[in-house]
Amino acid sequence: MEIYLVRHTEPAIEKGICYGQADIDIKPEEFRMSVSGIIDQLPDDIDIIYSSPLKRCRHLADHIQSLQYPLLQVRLEQRLKELHFGDWELIAWNEINQADLQPWMEDFVNKRTPNGESNMDLHVRALSFLDDLPESANKIAVFTHAGVIRSILTAVNGTALAEAFSLYSVGYGEVIVVRYEE
Repeated sequence: MEIYLVRHTEPAIEKGICYGQADIDIKPEEFRMSVSGIIDQLPDDIDIIYSSPLKRCRHLADHIQSLQYPLLQVRLEQRLKELHFGDWELIAWNEINQADLQPWMEDFVNKRTPNGESNMDLHVRALSFLDDLPESANKIAVFTHAGVIRSILTAVNGTALAEAFSLYSVGYGEVIVVRYEE
């Protein structure tokens, strides 16, 4: 099957703020400028649309569904949420206690943020989602976040999760196509 991984457009939040599962909206102007380019990269024959329930993904998925796939419904999927940064959500990165941040930076794959998740937790969620995709689907659109996309790319390409940030750059509004077979 072909999976079209679509990252949300630019969020309406200041640069340098830690956010993951905080339900922030998108910048309207960037959204409007990105939609047609995203649609151009999606095939007409999508079978299923999944989206993270967070506004920045859900809004994009709903908008594209209404324009391009009016007979389909967007299926909200909790496992497609971004990494939960716990106590760090909506705090400036440079204001996070270095005694907490440094160990996480050294082992972000396994170390959980305070009251949050590790990248391995996110990875397990993402793989669980992939494993539950219906085999009958040929083309699936997935509206999600950079962390989930990187995690899926490591699984599909057989690369180490620890190398996800250095190997996979995922821009706002970017569409990445992967072939997935269980």
